[in-house]
Amino acid sequence: MLRLLLLATLAIWLMCWWKYDYWWAENIISVSAFMLYLFAVIVLFSFYLKDKLSIAASLLVTMSFYYFTPPFNKIVQQQCSSPLSIVQYNLAFNNDNLEQFVESIAEKQPDLVVLNEASPEHAEQFSPLFALYPHRFGGQENIGYPSNVFILSKALLYGLQIERASYGGNLIQGVWQPKEGIDVSVFFAHPPSPRSQSLWRDRNSMINLVEYQVSKAVTERSLVAGDFNLSSMSPRYKQTLKDHQSIPVRSWSMVNQRLEDYFGIRLPLLGIAIDHLWLKGEQKAQAILCSRRSLIEIKGSDHYPVLSFIQL
Repeated sequence: MLRLLLLATLAIWLMCWWKYDYWWAENIISVSAFMLYLFAVIVLFSFYLKDKLSIAASLLVTMSFYYFTPPFNKIVQQQCSSPLSIVQYNLAFNNDNLEQFVESIAEKQPDLVVLNEASPEHAEQFSPLFALYPHRFGGQENIGYPSNVFILSKALLYGLQIERASYGGNLIQGVWQPKEGIDVSVFFAHPPSPRSQSLWRDRNSMINLVEYQVSKAVTERSLVAGDFNLSSMSPRYKQTLKDHQSIPVRSWSMVNQRLEDYFGIRLPLLGIAIDHLWLKGEQKAQAILCSRRSLIEIKGSDHYPVLSFIQL
């Protein structure tokens, strides 16, 4: 019976992975930690029943899911000379602890800050940083905060415009000039969470729009950032912007947020990578995504801020 349970569970997951083009199937495979914990329980039962074959098989599957669970921190390029830093963060509309994050930005002074779920009340708390970040998008008259996106930059941002997806969401695109003579086409978005079939289609619509607009970029370098509500465990993530560099790191865990709020505990590995950054440089235009790290010390949202280092 235990072996049958093991095979059935694994078969269901593999079927969902193969048929990920259904909203419910993609959601099932999005959180590898659920399967990791489930098979860990099967391991314990296998030891209890002294079923050696089940022990070996369930241990192998558990280790596989552990391997594919995104880390909090990943370094690809050890030595990046004069790197640029980018922080992205889904603030969460109900975040009442922004002071810690604002202080962290003042201390780290990243070159670019990309914020999702930003409200006018949130933006006011960043006003002490405006001298450091003279180039901003969001809050201006007749612009507001499209799709609740707010951008802060030390360097020049120009040509910013809004491209509307079929469902009504907004893609913000333009050019970032972090260094003299270096122009980077930038794209910022926050598609909806795929909690239903219609929302799943809306999210996919935004991803398709991003890929189309990136394909028309007029510069040799391009950068895409935002909370895309797309788990790195999904085959769709592997197929998105395949010619770009990307490093998924664990940045969201609604379950752990609730556990911490009510019980003061957190489950290791329970989280997914959905706050993404893609980077590309064509021909001789250097563009290296060096590392990404979730700032797990920052509290207040069900997301962690993610600090990325790039070299241009």
